[in-house]
Amino acid sequence: HWHDGTSQALFVAEGRFLVKTRHADGHISEHYLEQGQCALVGDKEWESFVNPGPGRAVIFQVLRPGAPVMRE
Repeated sequence: HWHDGTSQALFVAEGRFLVKTRHADGHISEHYLEQGQCALVGDKEWESFVNPGPGRAVIFQVLRPGAPVMRE
């Protein structure tokens, strides 16, 4: 999914996440975020994040209130 009109900050409060982002030029990047790390996903960039396991993971997201989530 992607967000129209806002960037999104992701902060890993616990565990580990795999973040995949498809940029405007079509390039796909994959990054593991460990506890205490953060990432910024730009406006209209496709993103997904998953807990690669095996333990619990908690992520904190910040984006503009009311920002729509877009899917195709």
